[in-house]
Amino acid sequence: MKTFLFFLSVALMPFAAEAGCTKGDTAGIYQGYATSTRGSTEWMVTCTVSVNDRGRLKKGTACKRVFPGGSVETGIKIVGGRLSVNSACKVTGYLLLDFNGATSRSDVVQATLSQDSVDIVGILANDDGSISLFSAVRK
Repeated sequence: MKTFLFFLSVALMPFAAEAGCTKGDTAGIYQGYATSTRGSTEWMVTCTVSVNDRGRLKKGTACKRVFPGGSVETGIKIVGGRLSVNSACKVTGYLLLDFNGATSRSDVVQATLSQDSVDIVGILANDDGSISLFSAVRK
């Protein structure tokens, strides 16, 4: 898994070559997807994520977690977070999710915003010790 993440991060580097992003470029509404593994448990979280022009994530947005086999956990929502982007289109920040009463923080380890400001792809470090690969597509 670590080797895969290394190659993924190397593959993402040219994604922002010659890019020129500005602070407000992350503002908008995205459909976000993240896959995670902890031990032998795998899951995917999907959310509609709204980011304002200051990089704040809209609170209360509903998400769901899907497990292999198709079982779905609902009642998950965004309760905070922030994203920012630099002139090289590197995205930093975090998001806070409420998993039915338990808040979880995910920090952006490495992420890139596409030159056209449509896609964000990256890696999250979750406070439960798991990592997530994520992508977000502007709606």
